[in-house]
Amino acid sequence: MPKREMSTSDQDRSEELRKFGEKLKSAKAAHEPEIDKDVSGWAVGVNYASAFVGSVVVAGGIGYSIDYFTGTKPWGLMTGIIIGFIAGTRSIVQMAKSMSEQNSDS
Repeated sequence: MPKREMSTSDQDRSEELRKFGEKLKSAKAAHEPEIDKDVSGWAVGVNYASAFVGSVVVAGGIGYSIDYFTGTKPWGLMTGIIIGFIAGTRSIVQMAKSMSEQNSDS
């Protein structure tokens, strides 16, 4: 099928669409919030600490409740704390790895 040549009205429409697209991009850019990509060391540290402590507390709580209902004190609590420690450490390593990948991409 042969290419159809653009008529003057088609050219006018494409020019209008291009101008409209530029206006749309500028309006969108004006209303998007600016996101600060530089995260402070304090924020990163608090994020790591909360992930680690949360893992230990949740797993310890689960271990304690197992102890409470089964009467196996203190083994459930100790096991839960160990599992929480492992999960928290793994979480921190994954967060650090993803942050490193993001910084290397930039």
